[in-house]
Formats: sequence, C-alpha cells, structure tokens
Amino acid sequence: DDVNRFEGNDTTNNFKMIIEDLNILIIGATNTIYFLDTRDLMEIRDQRISWRPEKKAFEMCLVKGKTESECQNHIRVLAKLEAKKLLVCGTHAYKPKCRHYQFK
Repeated sequence: DDVNRFEGNDTTNNFKMIIEDLNILIIGATNTIYFLDTRDLMEIRDQRISWRPEKKAFEMCLVKGKTESECQNHIRVLAKLEAKKLLVCGTHAYKPKCRHYQFK
C-alpha cells in the first residue's frame, strides 16, 4: 500500500492546531499555516500562509535570553470564524498577536 506523509517544516512536534473543514485540513505550525487535501494529504501550496515574527520583536526576544527556536511565531490559536475566514494567533517572539485571514 502507498502511504502519504506530510512533513511540513523542519521543526519537530510543532503541529499544534488542526481544523478539518470539508475536504481540507488546516494545520498551524511554526511560522506557517498549512492547508492539506484530506483525500490524499497533499498540501495545497497556493493556500499556505507564512507568518514570521517581525524582525524587531525577534531581536528583542533574543536579547531577553530566549533561543532562536523560542523566538519564532508558534501558532497557538486557529479558529474558523465563518465560511472562509480564520482567526489565527501566535506567540510572535513572546509578543503574542492575532490576525484574521481569508482563505479560498
């Protein structure tokens, strides 16, 4: 049997938030939100959202003694608000932020 595998970004243990909507899995990870087709687990690459911390926030996080890994934007909240609208919140280099996103 063929096995499909989604690997996402290079970090481990970072897929925290998952929403299933029709035939799409929405996965929050480090600096990224992935959209996967549930039928074959293939990423829908044109839907991918990249959300890195701002440079200033990242640098201040490092100055405060945190590691580069800790100073990334780890997605912690992922909520579907309406048909094609998401609320996404991340750690944003220890300066948490939330955003709204529209998806196709």
